[in-house]
Amino acid sequence: MGLRFRQPFMLFPGVRLNIGKHGFSASFGAPGATVNVGKRGKRATVGIPGSGISFTQDLYKFGNQQQHHRQNLRYIDPQATNYYVPDEGDHMIRSAAVERLTSEGLKPLRDLIITANAQQKEIRADLLEARQEKIRQTDLLQRKKTSLFRRFYKKSIAALEESLPVVRAEVERLEEWEENTKIRIEFDAGEHCAYVYLPRT
Repeated sequence: MGLRFRQPFMLFPGVRLNIGKHGFSASFGAPGATVNVGKRGKRATVGIPGSGISFTQDLYKFGNQQQHHRQNLRYIDPQATNYYVPDEGDHMIRSAAVERLTSEGLKPLRDLIITANAQQKEIRADLLEARQEKIRQTDLLQRKKTSLFRRFYKKSIAALEESLPVVRAEVERLEEWEENTKIRIEFDAGEHCAYVYLPRT
């Protein structure tokens, strides 16, 4: 079940999922006003689009019982400023384990990941059993063929030579299935976010 998102990673109009060295965060808002929700808390930014002037304020710090307000006026390059316009009915999202994601926009992705994970566990168990059977039959066939009493093993040797290719084919089929249960997702942090948060080489 290969799953690939085109860049940028938009959960739904107006909401973008960011990834950086500090984890996941969600950005959303209207032109001139954005809110970022991440692992460290909520932050609001208000500015004049195209001017490079913005006002940032921490709304809430996670892990603390009290709200912390920090205000600063700073200059941001207008070319690096992104604004996200939400449609009506959009909801705030927060970083969490896939089993706990309840945003309407993330439910299909969450269900797909959970289903793929369950299928992969079942396939891995069957694959382990098939590989063990392949080794057992291969070893048994080799021992009977080289035995001094191989004349007495003609029927069992013929049976093994018939069943072993079937077991090998089953192993190959399960290996392919296991590969197809992996979900590949690409997250795009955007050039400005990557410059600020991601390590540079």
